Formats: sequence, structure tokens, C-alpha cells
Amino acid sequence: TEGLDLAYDSIAVGISEGITGMVKEPFKQANEDGLIGLASGTALGAAGVVVRPLEGMLGAVEKLAQGAEGEVRGRYRGYCGLRRPPRVDFHKEAVG
Repeated sequence: TEGLDLAYDSIAVGISEGITGMVKEPFKQANEDGLIGLASGTALGAAGVVVRPLEGMLGAVEKLAQGAEGEVRGRYRGYCGLRRPPRVDFHKEAVG
């Protein structure tokens, strides 16, 4: 489930960066290079609207694969629950 959560996060970040880049890039480039910067920033922002969500989708595939690998490796090694028994000392009525 951790891989799935990270995949959702990756997609969300890609979409949000694409949208904010559409606004931020023209202003950033215009401050640096004036009118020519505004034109190049608009082109970069428009490209980012396509590229950033695609990057997020590819990152999601990566995170899903890493999560699946972790599940498979854990089951192959015999992991099926807690790695150690619970500590008795943490119980409220335990003396010690």
C-alpha cells in the first residue's frame, strides 16, 4: 500500500507542477530576459503542462514497481507479520 500512496503522490505532484509552471515560467523568464523571456517562458510552461504529468505517471509506475518488489521479496524471505514479538515492558501493568 505504501507504493500505491507514493504513486498517487507522484501523479499529484506532476500535475500540480505542470499547472504552476504554466504561470511561473513566463514570469520568471520575463524577469530575466524581458519580452523574449516572456515568449520562451510561455513555451516552457506550455511544454511543462504535457511533460510534468507524464513525468508523474512514469514516477507512479516506478513507485508501484518498487512496492510490488518489496512485497515479493518480503514474502520470499518468509516475512508475514511482526518482525519481533511485542515488548512486555511497555504494558501498563508490567513490573520492571
